[in-house]
Amino acid sequence: MPFANSANLYLYCITIWINTAKNHLCRCLLTNWIGLCLILLLLPTSGCAPPHAPLGDYQIRYHADLAERWLVNNLNKSNLFNYAYYANQDRYSSNNNAIRQLMSSRVLASMVQTKKAYLPDHERNLSHLMAAWYREEGDLAYVWFKNQSKLGANALLLRTLVASPFFDLYTDQANKLARGILSLASPEGELRAFYRTSRSDYDEERLLKFYSGEALLALLEYATAVDDQNWIREAQRIQEFYLQQYVTNIRENYYPAYVPWHTLSLHQLFLITNDVRYPKAVFILTDRLLTMMDTDLFPGRFYNDATPEFGSPHAASDGVYTEGLLYALELAHLAGDERRVQRYRAAARLALENLYSLQFQRHNIAGFSQPERALGGIRSRHNSSSIRIDSVQHTLDALHKAIQLQEQLLL
Repeated sequence: MPFANSANLYLYCITIWINTAKNHLCRCLLTNWIGLCLILLLLPTSGCAPPHAPLGDYQIRYHADLAERWLVNNLNKSNLFNYAYYANQDRYSSNNNAIRQLMSSRVLASMVQTKKAYLPDHERNLSHLMAAWYREEGDLAYVWFKNQSKLGANALLLRTLVASPFFDLYTDQANKLARGILSLASPEGELRAFYRTSRSDYDEERLLKFYSGEALLALLEYATAVDDQNWIREAQRIQEFYLQQYVTNIRENYYPAYVPWHTLSLHQLFLITNDVRYPKAVFILTDRLLTMMDTDLFPGRFYNDATPEFGSPHAASDGVYTEGLLYALELAHLAGDERRVQRYRAAARLALENLYSLQFQRHNIAGFSQPERALGGIRSRHNSSSIRIDSVQHTLDALHKAIQLQEQLLL
């Protein structure tokens, strides 16, 4: 039976030790010694008790390590990631999606910063992307995949280059990608969803609820990497348009998918400018997002039966919403909003527990014919055995941020 905390474990041990003592004198000495140890153990440090009990670092890192190994193990011979794996059938999907591939490439690039063993995997993945998908047109560049170029894909390749230890080798390509993204912005800051496409049957407004935040985040990360105020000003111009669309006019335009991406871009802008409007906007978005968090049937899952128009429950959504929530928690701390710190922390812990429950671990893979192929993967839902790369990637981004916040004792 698991112990609720370390004090319970110590009390259990005391009982065993006392009962096994051979005589009265031994029991007295042992009891006094253990009592003194417990007093020292329970004394608050620095003169006061901590405001909350931080999450165990080992727990977050355990789940992150499992997911990282799954991601790297699924970089296949074509130097791309296996798009999806169906564990109950031991079958890989033949489908593919450029944006989900590139999100996974970016998280692999970021992993190399702390785990050099993954450098050869990142290098061959990035080399393939630049050779097969990267295109130039004068001083502009874009991603070309399945006869079209999406704003989101262009943004995510730029983010991958910025996160890469090989960024210095690709500064010209990164600059051209940034210019390509900026070419899709109107003078007012409104973006277009495609750099090039032959399609006419798409819902641009809906696509931009994903792509606009991705593009802003890419531009801001690039601006920070090259330390160029001009790029920051361009990103601010675009962000102003979407603050009006998605925050001021939230009642008319709300859709949860834009919340995490714009949370991250606004977080970045606040760190650069210290403009208090940005965290205030994040709080409006996050407070609204939390209305769809399940606290009953599947605690920590971002799905509400009352709003089916926001999509079916999926681990990829849970992962990216959790990541956004963690950035909002950090902003609440920086803004000195203790009420939101407490609320967002409690919600983030629930959200992380939900992600843990979706991960294939040793105890729940024994029934598969190839259990090692599932180990560490994030299943799409609790009743599913399918693993999609963006579910793993979004979960990893959330876990990596959780590790940062845990180190700051914010989580």
